[in-house]
Amino acid sequence: MKYIGRRDFVASAVLLAVAAPVLQQLRAGVQSTEFVDPRWIGLPRSPAVVPFDLHRVRLREGPQLAALTMNRQFIMGLDPDRLRHVFRANAGLPSFAEPLGGWERR
Repeated sequence: MKYIGRRDFVASAVLLAVAAPVLQQLRAGVQSTEFVDPRWIGLPRSPAVVPFDLHRVRLREGPQLAALTMNRQFIMGLDPDRLRHVFRANAGLPSFAEPLGGWERR
């Protein structure tokens, strides 16, 4: 006889407790394509999502701001004509700039 561990038992019990009300609603005639209201299964509703302007976002000191600053310095240090070389070549326009290299080399 195989014994079930505590974690598996608790996980199964929680799954059964959450799934039972949903199954009752499905048996009562709720179509499977309809939205299942979280109140039916005892879960809290998620808060409303409110859009906001991106100019209100500020990064504080940390790894994200350091990476952003480093990327910005790198991109701003590139020659604009070298950046446009592949775009001009793909459009059939003449370009006298040297490609950047890597996957941009042609």
